[in-house]
Amino acid sequence: MDEPTTGLDPLMQQKFYQFLREERDRGKTIFMSSHILAEVEEVCDRVAIIRDARLQVVERIDSLKEKMGKTLEIELDQDINPDLFDIPGVDGLEVEGRRAKMIVTCDLDQVIKRVSEHNIVNMSLETFNLDQFFMTYYSQSGGE
Repeated sequence: MDEPTTGLDPLMQQKFYQFLREERDRGKTIFMSSHILAEVEEVCDRVAIIRDARLQVVERIDSLKEKMGKTLEIELDQDINPDLFDIPGVDGLEVEGRRAKMIVTCDLDQVIKRVSEHNIVNMSLETFNLDQFFMTYYSQSGGE
């Protein structure tokens, strides 16, 4: 199927997703091509990326979630020392004054425990999505 929900209203999209999940659960294999990555994430177990007419990667979505981790944003009541997040599995740290943003691929509990030693003003956690993986993969591979 190529872009199977194009033109469907949101209610019909949900019914279609349910149908695909039921067929998947019955053991059927369904090939779907879509640039709507949220749609792929909604119904698929595995994802493949094709680039320049070549299969670049095939991986289970749950495995990708573990690799990609979560984006954690924290604001404290004081300026943040970047050493606070010197933890294996914390990458892409960006600190600006009292705010920090990072990718967490380690046990989130250890990061939260370290941060809880300070007064947290605000915190948000965003879990992996396929759009992020796709963009990360292409930027690492020299894509646009």
